[in-house]
This record gives sequence, structure tokens and C-alpha cells, in this order.
Amino acid sequence: MAPKHVVNRLDECAVDANATFGSCVWQTLFGKDDQSSDLSLGYATFPPHGTLLQHRHDDAEFYFCTRGSGKVMIEGSVVELAVGVSVMIPGNALHEVVAGADGLEFVYGFPNQPYFSQVNYEFVERDMSRVA
Repeated sequence: MAPKHVVNRLDECAVDANATFGSCVWQTLFGKDDQSSDLSLGYATFPPHGTLLQHRHDDAEFYFCTRGSGKVMIEGSVVELAVGVSVMIPGNALHEVVAGADGLEFVYGFPNQPYFSQVNYEFVERDMSRVA
């Protein structure tokens, strides 16, 4: 039997938020607990200067910026996000996102994770004693 295709529309997906994560919101397109999928895929939206706080997870992740601008800090390196920019974040890499003054939106995905709810997020307090 051939695999069944899955179709989801962004405007029909619930908006999720968690203040522990920062001020961004997200919508899960693939990787919902009630759907079979080969990957997790979603859409993140940030208000101006919004954040996704410093964290890591076992799974590799990608971003593809569709609107606005911002920065993603990955293990101390800064990547500028702008429309059309994509970035791959290795598994277990410490990273965080800060939107620009125009806000930020991007597609994100976990290629080897069929359920978004199973992504093991570990949020890490920023060590301000190391800031010069």
C-alpha cells in the first residue's frame, strides 16, 4: 500500500504559545500527535523584538525565513535572518532567536522527528556572569 499523503493549511492550524519559550508563537503543520508524518514542520511568528529563549534539543532543526528579520545565535555564532535565508541547527546545539524591529516569521522543521511533542526542549538560563 502506498503511503498516504498529508495536507494541512496554516490558517486551519492552532496557534500555540508558552511564555517559558519566549514571546514567539507557533503552528504545527506536520508532526501533530493525531497524524502520521515523517517529519515535524511548523511556522513560527515573532512580534517586533520577540524572542525564542536559549535552548537545545536532541534533534537537528532548520529554519527558513519568510518574513521580517532577526538573529539566531548558535553556540556563540550569530546568523542574520532575513527573507529567503535558511539555517540548519545541529542537534544539541545551544541556540536562541531574537526578532528585529519588523518582527520575524519562519518555517521550522525537525527532519527525523515524526511528532513535535516529542522534541526534547531544554531551556538554559543565560549565564550573565560571563558577559564581558
